[in-house]
Amino acid sequence: SSESHKLATIMSKVALLLTGFLFLLVTTSANGAKDDGIELAEAQIAWLREACGFFNPKIFIQPIFEAENAPLGLFAADSFSKGETLMVVPRKCLLTAGPSSEDMCDTTLNLIREYKLKEESDFAPYVAYVFSKDSIAIPSTWSDLGKELILNIRGNKLPPKDLTSVSFEEDCDGNGDALEEFAYLTVVSRAWSDKLVPVFDMINHQNGRFANVDSTRVHGRDDITVH
Repeated sequence: SSESHKLATIMSKVALLLTGFLFLLVTTSANGAKDDGIELAEAQIAWLREACGFFNPKIFIQPIFEAENAPLGLFAADSFSKGETLMVVPRKCLLTAGPSSEDMCDTTLNLIREYKLKEESDFAPYVAYVFSKDSIAIPSTWSDLGKELILNIRGNKLPPKDLTSVSFEEDCDGNGDALEEFAYLTVVSRAWSDKLVPVFDMINHQNGRFANVDSTRVHGRDDITVH
């Protein structure tokens, strides 16, 4: 109904405002240094190129707003023609649930496995980047007051039902371990279902008419082209 649509729109805008506010409150890198965050992001891009991927030289990385420890985003240094390729992510660079699973819980376990391998991981630059975050700013990590607010705005009719209760312990039969929870929230906030797509997941965007990029199918067989 139109009323449900209006409510969904309001909830979306409030969630964005609250998320933006939370970004001001949390640091975005383990050591709190903006330059280190950019260095990790650039290492990830270098890794992508070494894997025969492509990253358009007209894109650069910088904080999305002027504030200490602000989150990073990708920005255009020049104009693009319609359909111009922004990046190509080889399918071998995707961190997934595995060949026989599409379960986000399995993706989480694989992400943890790669994290524990440290520099020996084939995904080391990407894993270092995502684990450099101190917090994952989704409603499940908000304060009790924040959770109550977003639930009141959403009401009882709109999905998802687990808006403020996402956890590896509940969803994947975990043991409440902090590493498991952080990895799972990373997957929930970044993945296309069970698939983490390095570099592409750095693009900040909204949906609908505010969408600023498009791509080939993440759940296909070919490399992922972003344009």
